[in-house]
Order: sequence, then C-alpha cells, then structure tokens
Amino acid sequence: MKLTEERKRKLEETYTYYLHDERILKMKDVPAHRGSNTYIHTFRLAKEIMKKAIKSHKELDLENLLIATIFHDYYLYDWRKVKDRPHPHGKYQI
Repeated sequence: MKLTEERKRKLEETYTYYLHDERILKMKDVPAHRGSNTYIHTFRLAKEIMKKAIKSHKELDLENLLIATIFHDYYLYDWRKVKDRPHPHGKYQI
C-alpha cells in the first residue's frame, strides 16, 4: 500500500494526538508485558502494526486500525490482579 503525503500526515497527527492524550497517558501507570506498561506496549505495537499494514497489499482503513491498536489495552487496571475476569487476557478467539 502506498501512502500519499496527506494520508501519512493524517496518521502522524492521529498517532501524536493519542500519544499526548491525558486519558491515554494514564496507561503509563498500568503494568504490561515484561516490566513495561500499557502505554509503552501500545505505542510500540501501533508502530509495528502500521508498518505491517502499509507493507501489505490490502486496502485498509489505517486510521481506524491505528486507533483500535492504541485502545486494545485501554482498561486502566492490572489485569493480572483481577480474579473473576470473563476472558483470560489475550485469549480471545475469533
């Protein structure tokens, strides 16, 4: 998939908006994988997913994919400390 300059600019604006959003910044206080926090994990994953999506030969809604990636771990609690959660973290099947 080839990005126009306009589309690239829009993705960068969206990424930067959420990077500094005060709701999203709260994710820095929530533990994630391997000693990280959900904020760091989320934005690392967002970069990785965007690179893969852009390299793919599929026409994708990149802005919504980016937003979904950013919010995929937006729960603001340590999931490892919740005993009665409906689904084990990361174990959803489609």
